[in-house]
Amino acid sequence: MAEAIGLASGIVGLATAAVQVTEISYRYYTGVKGAPTEIKELLDELNSLSQVLNALKDVAKKNPHSTALQKLSESINGVDGPLPQCLDMLNDLKTKLERSKSEQGRWRRFLHRLKWPLVQGDTQQYISRIQRQRSLFTTALNIDHLSLSTEIRESVGKTEIAIRDLQTQAEEEKKDRLAEKQTKKHQKTLHWLHPYDTVTKQIHITSRRHPNTGGWIFETPGFKAFEKASSLGSGSQLLWGYGIPGAGKSFLSSFIIDYFLVHMGCS
Repeated sequence: MAEAIGLASGIVGLATAAVQVTEISYRYYTGVKGAPTEIKELLDELNSLSQVLNALKDVAKKNPHSTALQKLSESINGVDGPLPQCLDMLNDLKTKLERSKSEQGRWRRFLHRLKWPLVQGDTQQYISRIQRQRSLFTTALNIDHLSLSTEIRESVGKTEIAIRDLQTQAEEEKKDRLAEKQTKKHQKTLHWLHPYDTVTKQIHITSRRHPNTGGWIFETPGFKAFEKASSLGSGSQLLWGYGIPGAGKSFLSSFIIDYFLVHMGCS
């Protein structure tokens, strides 16, 4: 009984979150000058999701022990089910929109209209995630409408597979977010070390460097150990060079960078 109440309240909470995000997004859509088409697409997906969630609420009230609906809230291998995942996604989107709106509010006397806070790629990513969640919820609804027969057991099995696929995708997205976070941290560190455009600097030095200048560095034990560690991803991945101003450190570094770009596919 407690599980059934938890499922129903979970669906209600999710439907409420969907409505709140829809309302905030609509205010942006009407307030952003020349609003991007992605906002309209996001609004359409949010409205469709709300309709499916309202249908789920009705099913949960009539049949609180529905096997298909119970699967939506179950965790597998420590990964949240589709209902909690969808709620986390909507809360995350809501936080971003509200924070941006609050920040822009402090400058409203200088601004005539709001600015959509998400870049195109982020908006499309939310649209895709909402589409996947809505599709899964729709599948659960269709299964619940079937009679208790072999067909429903097969359909439930398909739902479980779909849920596992969605959870696997969630794990991959989590890994991607961690990798992106690590990359940003790495870039921040590099910017702290050298706050100028390193790509432009590399191109400038390369254009002034004589062919094969500094080739001797590749035969040194220090460079060979560094190259091996870099290719294996283990050991000391630091190559330290020092010298007086004008000794050629920048040209030598440029030569090493070009070497790795060509031979190891680095970026």
